[in-house]
Amino acid sequence: GYLKMFGEGQTPAMVPEILEWAEANGTSNQLIHLHVNDLHDPYSLWADTCSDAMNALPLEACAYNWVSHDDRGTLTVDDDLASGAWGVSSADYDTCKASLQALYACEVRYQDDSLAEAWGLLSDAGFLEGTLVVIAADHGEGLLDPWANHSFDLRASVTRNWVLVWDPTRLAPGTVSAP
Repeated sequence: GYLKMFGEGQTPAMVPEILEWAEANGTSNQLIHLHVNDLHDPYSLWADTCSDAMNALPLEACAYNWVSHDDRGTLTVDDDLASGAWGVSSADYDTCKASLQALYACEVRYQDDSLAEAWGLLSDAGFLEGTLVVIAADHGEGLLDPWANHSFDLRASVTRNWVLVWDPTRLAPGTVSAP
C-alpha cells in the first residue's frame, strides 16, 4: 500500500535515489518500477555513438518531423496514415521511412547505453542479488510495411513487444516466444 514516486530524468541519474529509498525501506517488500526514460519531445537525447549520423539526416526532405511535435509532428503522420492521405505511394515515403528507422536505431542505442549504465549501478550496489528483474517494452514499432509511429501502432489489436526476465537463482537462460 505504499508508493514512492521519483522524478523523471535520465535513468542512471535516478538510480542513486532509488537505492537510497530501497535501503531506508529495507524491512518491507519492495517493487520498484524503473521506467527507462522515453525520448519524448524534444528528441535531444541521441546516443553519442550516432549523433553525427542523426545530424546528417535529411529530415527536411520528409513531410513529417520525427524529432518533435511541431506542425510536422509524429502525431500528424498517424492521422494521415489512418486516413490514407499518406503512405507507401507518397513521394517522400522512402526518405521518411529511412529517417525514422535511423532515428529509431539511435533511440535503441541510447536506451541500451542508459539501461546498461543503470544496471551496472544497481549491480555494483548489490541491489540485484536475490532480485527478480523484469524488463519489458511498453509499446513497439514494427517498422514493417506498412509502418507507423508508435501511437498509430498502439491502435493495433496486437503489438509486438519483448520481455526479459532475469533471476539467476530461479530461471535458466532461454527464449520463449508466446502470445
